[in-house]
Amino acid sequence: MLDRLFDAIRDKVTARERRLFLLSVCVGFSMHFYIYAEQLTNPDGRWMAGGYTYRSTYWETALGRWGIFLVDCTRGYLTSPIITCVISIAGMAISGLILLRILEIRGKINSVIVMIMMMVMPCFSYTLSYWYCADAYTYAMMFSLMAVWSAKKTGKGIVIGAICMACALGLYQAYLGVTVGLCIIGLIVHGLENGGKTDTWCRECANYMFMGVLGLIIYWILLRISLLIWNTQLSAYSGANEIGIWNTLQYLPDRFVHTYHVLFQWMFGDEIIYNAYWKRPFLYFMLLIVFATAFVINLSINRGGVKKKALL
Repeated sequence: MLDRLFDAIRDKVTARERRLFLLSVCVGFSMHFYIYAEQLTNPDGRWMAGGYTYRSTYWETALGRWGIFLVDCTRGYLTSPIITCVISIAGMAISGLILLRILEIRGKINSVIVMIMMMVMPCFSYTLSYWYCADAYTYAMMFSLMAVWSAKKTGKGIVIGAICMACALGLYQAYLGVTVGLCIIGLIVHGLENGGKTDTWCRECANYMFMGVLGLIIYWILLRISLLIWNTQLSAYSGANEIGIWNTLQYLPDRFVHTYHVLFQWMFGDEIIYNAYWKRPFLYFMLLIVFATAFVINLSINRGGVKKKALL
């Protein structure tokens, strides 16, 4: 059975992707060596996994992360940093390969850059300090990417994408933004490449929306079942007790406005970082002009009938 599984993987994964995976894993082990060698962690990691074993039960389920318990079972509740880091680094490398397929990046240099950036991003370094759930959080990233990749296909691909999205939410809800962001990027790129044609673009948009709604429903059902099994209820911590399909849709417009308010403050305001001192607003303004110009030029070229890749 394992031989057939490995043969199927070998047939689906190209030699180029295998080389990129090996490169990414080597970079990950080198970059994060100090974390697992010196057993660096954070207060949560020391408190939860100080004895190198931890079983996620009531608390994680009360936060809506019912999938972490299942991940714990796969490694026998062990939380040794070397174990979770090896699993997490391999999972992040796979996530990088999925991202390359989603964005259809085929250039050698661009592919290498994406794989390395996925492995050395500060968010991933901090994730590895959570010994007891670093692999679960990495799986959440991987499922978030798989949801978008599967939803690009019609039929059963949408259902598979919804299941992946539900699994990602069951592990770490914060990566929902990854799924939504990639869907938006895919729609923008698709719109540019098709020269403004709306039929295929609307179909892809409908696929993403259906996948998202179905994924939320599946996640909500599995969450309710998990709460019944563990005989607990959602915690008020970080608003976990407000999780629900209606609440998500009700507050979506406000969250949308808040997101772009935070983005504006990050680039031009001083509420998050002191941009005025470093003259960052001018730099960001120039970058926006460059990106807007590239967008208009690329849209004009595609509408003129010349097939070119969308500028990213």
